[in-house]
Amino acid sequence: MASRYNYVRNSGDMNQWELTNASATSRTPIPAGLSVFQNLTGLNTGTNRVAASELSVGANNICVSAIAIHNTTNWVLINMYSPDFSKSANAWFNVNTGVLGTLNYSGGLSGWTHAIFINPGGIGWEIKMYGAIDSTGWHLEVRPVNGDAVYESTAGNSIGIGGWQVELGTVRTTYKPTTTAVVTRTLTSVAVSNNYNTTYIGNTMPVTVTLLDDTGAPWDQEGTITMASSNESTATVSAVAGSTNSSGSTTATVTPVAVGTTNITAIAAGVTSP
Repeated sequence: MASRYNYVRNSGDMNQWELTNASATSRTPIPAGLSVFQNLTGLNTGTNRVAASELSVGANNICVSAIAIHNTTNWVLINMYSPDFSKSANAWFNVNTGVLGTLNYSGGLSGWTHAIFINPGGIGWEIKMYGAIDSTGWHLEVRPVNGDAVYESTAGNSIGIGGWQVELGTVRTTYKPTTTAVVTRTLTSVAVSNNYNTTYIGNTMPVTVTLLDDTGAPWDQEGTITMASSNESTATVSAVAGSTNSSGSTTATVTPVAVGTTNITAIAAGVTSP
């Protein structure tokens, strides 16, 4: 788990995607964590869409996500479809009220899920859909639409959207912008906060582990994290198993057993804290 990828090329500029009866123009304000945010606007009454380059990720479970906000329409449709167009998953989101719309399939596809959350960046909504694809070459398509379970829009209807990310798993991790190539996030450091007072001998105390990537951003959803004490005659520490939170942190328990000092270390995916 030492690397994560964003498989959407030109993740912040839909003008580099395939626009059909649609335009992508800059808009402000821009949500925190993004450098570009765009209005996707339908130019005709009918099918207005934008499609990303085919995804290079192979058969796997993937999460497709973005940050979106309503403009002249409330609804956006995300469509994932196979290279031969025989399979697709379609998810509708109301990016005005935060209501989930319809999720449907074609070609025998099943098992996908969609979700919407208030954007931690303070503007708009985080929208995502996740499920299994069976080959490389799948496509991501986006449409501003007139309503739930509707595939078309009226000319001039638009939504604000950006920060596109396709990655393995079921969660949106810290956004990694791309241009013409897939971009890798690498887990590079583990920081440990070891704050306890020996007057609390015999009582349990929290110790926090924070994981960071190569840009210093939080590393989300790490797997098993192991912690150890350098001097168990002074303090013992429980192992941590599970995922970090959206701030890249998780907490273990330290039990001081005698007056003295000890170093607490953490190991995650081969990276060890100082």
